[in-house]
Amino acid sequence: MRIYRLVFLCLCVLFSSCSHAEQKEIYAKDIIKQLAKGKNVTITNKIIMDDLDFTAVDNPQPLNSTSIQDVVKGNVFFVNCVFMGKVTACDNTQKIPIYTKFNENLVFQQCDFRGECDFQMAVVMGASSFVQSKFRKKANFNNFVVLGKDTYFSEIEAEDSFSMNYASFGGNFFIMDGKFQKDLSLQNATINGKLLANGLLCSANAEFDMISVHGRAIFNYSQVEKQASFIQSRFFDDADFIGIKFAEFTYENAYFYGLLRFDDKEYPCSRKYEELLKNE
Repeated sequence: MRIYRLVFLCLCVLFSSCSHAEQKEIYAKDIIKQLAKGKNVTITNKIIMDDLDFTAVDNPQPLNSTSIQDVVKGNVFFVNCVFMGKVTACDNTQKIPIYTKFNENLVFQQCDFRGECDFQMAVVMGASSFVQSKFRKKANFNNFVVLGKDTYFSEIEAEDSFSMNYASFGGNFFIMDGKFQKDLSLQNATINGKLLANGLLCSANAEFDMISVHGRAIFNYSQVEKQASFIQSRFFDDADFIGIKFAEFTYENAYFYGLLRFDDKEYPCSRKYEELLKNE
């Protein structure tokens, strides 16, 4: 597992060294052709001129009685690429919806999404990274599932709404130092490892209602200009809120089973937040 993770990180570092190279135009059909053959795809410093639809790989498997899952067999790496059209891993326009399963790793590092980004219901069997990417339009990662040890959304920038409701992460989830001009939503998300959400800058609302975090959660020095909502959230390990600046902080029926830390306060475990405040 350590070797697997090391190789993944080394690839990301290697590709990022090409971030200042000249970008050339390509079209999505050429990418889809490679993926349809089951090959690994590594694309750096390219401008993808049209819509990239992973369901066009056309390797369908029944997901259940009401939907189909298209399978991408190889690794998918995009580094320092610009996507002029939509990037999607689902097709809800058909009589039977089609979603996408990525059998290996899924990486979009330092990419610029000019159109909408839709990965709802996508499943990634390996690791996933969108580090330092920019989302110009709506980004939909609802019901996004990553089974690998780590998922990286660090230092992303979102100009429109960014949604990961009901997403599920098999390991750690990194979203630190992200900038969100509109609503950020992770309602009902499940993180089976750590949640690193420190240094967030949210110009609108940040919605963490009914989230479940099984590892340590860190929100230190995050800023939310409107409402930061943690209604009915569950934190099964320590949770740190040091240096936060939330215009409004709602937490009804939120439970903290580890230590809860603020700038000058530390609360014991296994209590609802509002009960802790009453006992001061």
